[in-house]
Amino acid sequence: MTKTRAAIATCAATFVLLSSSAWAGSCAQPVSSGNAPVAGDCLYILRTAVGISLCEPCVCDANGSGQTTAGDALLCLKDAVGQPVTLDCPACCAPPLAPQESDFTGTFLSSLDASHDFSVPASCDTSTTVCCTGGDPISPCGPVHVDMLSASFTIAPSQTQVNLTLHFRLQTVEDIPFTVPNVGNCFLGIDTTPGPTSTMSLEVPLTLADDGVTVMSYGSFTIGDLTADDFTISGASGCQFTNVALDFYFNHLQQILDDRFAPMIGLCLGTP
Repeated sequence: MTKTRAAIATCAATFVLLSSSAWAGSCAQPVSSGNAPVAGDCLYILRTAVGISLCEPCVCDANGSGQTTAGDALLCLKDAVGQPVTLDCPACCAPPLAPQESDFTGTFLSSLDASHDFSVPASCDTSTTVCCTGGDPISPCGPVHVDMLSASFTIAPSQTQVNLTLHFRLQTVEDIPFTVPNVGNCFLGIDTTPGPTSTMSLEVPLTLADDGVTVMSYGSFTIGDLTADDFTISGASGCQFTNVALDFYFNHLQQILDDRFAPMIGLCLGTP
């Protein structure tokens, strides 16, 4: 009976610790403050990975990947049982909130290749295929080149959100192939230089963590300054009369830009 009561007391104490949003220790130690993580730390990291709890990357991103995943909980557990592993959390952010334009432009560009290009995802299992040849995906497709120009931002009065606007030019290195039923093989070219503006804009809200300086998530995008002059369609007879290419581009741009913004999660907008 004594052992049972002790076990219950231990579980209750662990629950209290896991219910708290205060982080007690250093890397991989959101609930303990000893020389090494304990099982409760690893459980909290796992809860963070699945969205049940909140934890700063500098405490719970144990492998320094830029996000908290089950792999961080496993690394924590290995360290807790004495296995020779290396914990590599990013540096913690400290107030005040002081974002710089280079924080955003540099992070966005880090999602591109060395030439500042990104490949368009293939879609080969629908009636209208994109970036496919004979049913097989083309990779890289395009790609699309990004000429980053500037970033501007405002901080919400609540100090919990930064509203970011990026300005850049887009241009396909090679036109994007797509096939339309009853039409044939077509090609989509993108160049934002023509038209009323030579650029496009992208607005997105960034939500800050409890520390007020670390980006924890981002919201829906608002795309601006794109016009019909920014697109060209060529290929088989009838390609110029279909809106499929433009529909594809706008419908898939959210997915494409999601990949570009993933590195924003965990971005420090204070003093690292």
